[in-house]
Amino acid sequence: MADDKNNWWLAQDKGLFYYDRINDSLYHFNRPGTAIDKAFQSIAIDKDGNVYAGSVNGLFFIKKGSFKLEFLFGKKEGLPSNNITGLQFDNDNMLWILSNRGLSKYDPQNNILKTLDIKDGFESSNHNLSTYYLAPDGEMFIGSAEGFNYFYPKNFKMESYPLKVFISSLEVQDSTISNPDLAQSFLLKHYQNSLTISFLTVDFNIGPSIQYRYKLIGLDTMYTYAGEQRQAKYSNLKAGKYTFIVEAAGNNKDWYAAQPLNIKIQATFWTTWWFRIIILLLSWALIFAAYRYRINQINKQSRLRTDYEVKLSELEMSALRTQMNPHFIFNSLNTINSFISLNNSAQANVYITKFARLLRLILDHSRKKKITLQEGLHVIELYLQMEQIRFENKFIYSISIDENVQVENIEVPPLIIQPFVENSILHGLLPSSSKGLLKVSIYKQDNKIVCTIYDNGIGRKNAKELRNNNAEKRKSHGMEITLKRIGLFNKENDLKEDVQILDLENPTGTQVIITLAFRESY
Repeated sequence: MADDKNNWWLAQDKGLFYYDRINDSLYHFNRPGTAIDKAFQSIAIDKDGNVYAGSVNGLFFIKKGSFKLEFLFGKKEGLPSNNITGLQFDNDNMLWILSNRGLSKYDPQNNILKTLDIKDGFESSNHNLSTYYLAPDGEMFIGSAEGFNYFYPKNFKMESYPLKVFISSLEVQDSTISNPDLAQSFLLKHYQNSLTISFLTVDFNIGPSIQYRYKLIGLDTMYTYAGEQRQAKYSNLKAGKYTFIVEAAGNNKDWYAAQPLNIKIQATFWTTWWFRIIILLLSWALIFAAYRYRINQINKQSRLRTDYEVKLSELEMSALRTQMNPHFIFNSLNTINSFISLNNSAQANVYITKFARLLRLILDHSRKKKITLQEGLHVIELYLQMEQIRFENKFIYSISIDENVQVENIEVPPLIIQPFVENSILHGLLPSSSKGLLKVSIYKQDNKIVCTIYDNGIGRKNAKELRNNNAEKRKSHGMEITLKRIGLFNKENDLKEDVQILDLENPTGTQVIITLAFRESY
C-alpha cells in the first residue's frame, strides 16, 4: 500500500516493511518472538496518514511521521480474534477489521470498537480469504467463507438483543442439583466445600461464537474468562457466603448475566463464636487453676525443692544426648543447685528455663544435618545469656547481622559457632581481670557467609601458659570435630576456606573468622 508520499508499506509473514522510494531504502519493523509473532497480513492508512497494520497477534498502529510500532488492541480488548486478515477505511474514516472469526468496526477518533455478527445481519464466518472492497460511492463489499456482505456504512445500524444465560446444574460431592432454584440460597455443610457449577446459553444463530466469563464473589476479585467452557470448579472453599455470577457474550464485548447463584457454606463448630467463648472460659479457668497451684507450690518449700531435683534429673538425662561440652552441663547444673540452696527460686526458674530450651534446641539440631542460620544464632543467644548469669555479668556481648543477610533462608551445619564462642569465654574472657567484651558478626561476602567472633580476653598465648600451669590438661576433641565439619560442609559446596584464628595485641584478644559456603534453604 502507498502513502500520501507514494512510499510503500508492505505486510508479509516475515514482518512489516516500509520502502522509501526517493532514497531507495527499506525499513523493517522487527518484532520479538517466534516467526508467527512477526507475521503481518494487512495494512490500512487513514485520512491523516496514520498507518494501521493487522497481524496474527492483533492490531498495531504507527503515527504519521513516526516509526514506532505500537500495539493497539486484540482479542482481550474486544476483537473476535487476534488473527487480523483485512483492514479497510470507509469514507467516514471508520476502520473495518476482518479476522478469521468475525468482523469489527473501529472509530479512531473516539476510540470505540464494535464487533458485528449474525444479529446485525452479517454472515458469521471467518474471513481468511480476506476479500473486501470500497466502491467509489462508499458502498462496502466484504466476502467470507459463508457468503458475501455489501452495505453502505452510513446507513448501517447495529442491532443488539440480550443473550439468555442459565445455570444448569450445581454439583456437590456425589450429588447433582439440576436446574437449581436460583431464588433460594443453598446451605451447604462445611465438608461440602468443593463445587462444580455448569451453565449454558441457548442461541442457535451465534452458538459457536459465544464466550463465557464468571467469578465467585467472596473468593474471586476478577472474572475468569472461560472461552467456550461451560463449567466452573472450586475446591476447599472456606466457610462463608458466596455469590456465583456467570456472563456470556457473542462478540466478546457485550456481556449478559444469568441470575446469580447464592451459596452459604457452614462453619465448623470449632470456629463458631459460642465454641470460642467456651474455650476462652476454659482458658481463664485453667489460668486461674494454674495460678492457685503456683501459690500453693511457693508455700511448700519442701515440695518445690523436690520438683527442682526432678527437673535437674530430667535435664541430666537430656544432656547425655547433646553435643555440648560436659563441663558446661555440669557447671550449669551446679549453678541451678546453688540458686536453690540460696532459696533464689526466681533466678533458678529463669536459668532452668533457658537451660531446658537450650538443651532442647541442641538435641533437635543434633538430629539434623542442616539448620537455618537463624536457628544457630538462637542457640548462641541462649548460651550467652546463661553464661552471663552464671558468671555474674563478667562480660557483655553483641550479635550483629548485616542487613543483606537473610538468616532465615541460609542453611548451615548445626552447632558450629557455639564451640568458638565457648572458647572465647572460658579461655579468653574469664581469666582476664577487666570487663569482657564478646562480639559476633555475620555478613555476606561474594557467595560466602562470614562469621567473626571477637573477644578482648587474654589471648591464646597467655591462655596456653595458664593451661600448662594447670595440673588438669585436656585436649579439645570437640573443636577438632567442629573444624572438620566446617571443612566438609565447604567441600560439599565447592568452597576451600579454612577457619582463621587471629591473635590480637594492644589490646590483647582473639578474633575467629569462620567462612561458610552460601547455601539457601528451601
